[in-house]
Amino acid sequence: MRVPPDGKATKGLRGYLRSLRSPSRTRGTETSIHGAGASSSARRGRVTSASAISAVAPPSCAPPRSRGRYLCTLPRSGTNWLFAMLECGLTLSDGGEGSYVLAPDRTPAGDDEWVFDGARSAWPALPRGLAHALVVDRGRAVGEPTFMYGHEPLPQGLLDYRRSRPVVTVRDPFRAAASQARKDGVEHLLAEPRRLVSVADRIERFLTVWDRRLADPSMGSQALVVRYEDLRADPLSNLILIDRHWGLGVDDAVWGEAVERCSWEAMEQAAGTRRDTARISLGATDLPPEMAEYLHERCDGLRTELRVLAGS
Repeated sequence: MRVPPDGKATKGLRGYLRSLRSPSRTRGTETSIHGAGASSSARRGRVTSASAISAVAPPSCAPPRSRGRYLCTLPRSGTNWLFAMLECGLTLSDGGEGSYVLAPDRTPAGDDEWVFDGARSAWPALPRGLAHALVVDRGRAVGEPTFMYGHEPLPQGLLDYRRSRPVVTVRDPFRAAASQARKDGVEHLLAEPRRLVSVADRIERFLTVWDRRLADPSMGSQALVVRYEDLRADPLSNLILIDRHWGLGVDDAVWGEAVERCSWEAMEQAAGTRRDTARISLGATDLPPEMAEYLHERCDGLRTELRVLAGS
């Protein structure tokens, strides 16, 4: 099944949605992406609504409304590493090789992205990112099962939290903020102090919003919280927890192979000469004292349950 190549964004997206409403599929088969309608919409930047995200979503990329697989990660809490291990495990389980490359300038923001052989299982949660993914991966098979990912604690509507089973990753807030500051560029932040405020605001917002949501018993009972530090110490156990939480049905041994293939050393080797990539931490530099002091002041004083968990 493909998106009707009619060149009209709205009609193409609606046709694609109709093509997805078909009998259930087995894992790793069948649907491929042809991004005519999605491409037009993505270029115009118009895929921004809850209805639009439904229209462009590939099969079982409707996890928010059905199976509820949403990976929501605090920035700089191992997002791309965890994303890669999950993609690798699903690819291996489908009979793929689990090989991958670091494709340059592939996201809407112009960042690099890990691209695996075989079907694509991980899809951006925000409409603009999803539309862009449909364009860059047009013609590629859509995996089953799939999950969505992003940094944003999306509002009800873009994500149906009544049915969702989110996996939320957290990290010590100061370390996350410091890592984000290094990613954005220390000199750049010193020249634009408001951007440093935005770094701290983003960390605080993530922890505050999720703290409130997880305090709701109906939502908290459906979420799995993963600490970055625990993930680094024992990635296999945490992948198995996520598998059980989402009902992925991948063998534990396959997750073990995914951990090996996506080890820190293997991913650094895959990055090759791309030493400027933000997709793998290649060394930390000290923050200027005034910057570290500000981030400590903002992050150490957060009073949320997730802040306590993340810093424990």
